[in-house]
Amino acid sequence: MHFVPPTLDGPRKARVRGVQHLGAGEYAVEFDCVKNRDAAELLAGSHCLAARADLPEDFEDFMHSSADYLAGFLVVDSTLGAIGTIEDVQEMPTQDLLVVAGEAGEILIPLVDDFIVEFDDEERVLTMDLPNGLVDLDAAEDASAEDDA
Repeated sequence: MHFVPPTLDGPRKARVRGVQHLGAGEYAVEFDCVKNRDAAELLAGSHCLAARADLPEDFEDFMHSSADYLAGFLVVDSTLGAIGTIEDVQEMPTQDLLVVAGEAGEILIPLVDDFIVEFDDEERVLTMDLPNGLVDLDAAEDASAEDDA
C-alpha cells in the first residue's frame, strides 16, 4: 500500500497488519509502519492506495453488500427524531445516498461521515445530525398529502 500524497517525514508505504470494521463504512486499519500516535498523525489527510491484487478475494462482494446490510436500519436525526427506515443505498460518484422511507415518503440522505453521530449495530439504528433544511418533514408530508388527493 502507498500513501498519497507522500509526506516528508511520514511513511510512504506500508503493509496492513489488521482491520477492524467499526460500522457505517468505517474501519480501523493497523499498518506495520505506524507504531504510535505521532506516526499516525503524519499520515493525516493522506489516502491509502492498494493494488487490486492485494485486496481480499471477496472485497467486491463486501463493498456491494452495504445496501443489504443497512436495509431496515432506522434513521434518527438528533433534532427531528425518527425519519424513517433505510430501504436502499444508491451509489453515486461523490457519495452514497440513503433511500429512507417514512411517514413523509421517500427521502434521500447523503451517507456522509460528518453526519453520523452513532451507529448502533445491535438496535439497528443510525443516528445522524443532519444540516437544517436537508430533510424537511413538513414539506414532504404536504407533498405526500397532495399525491393522495
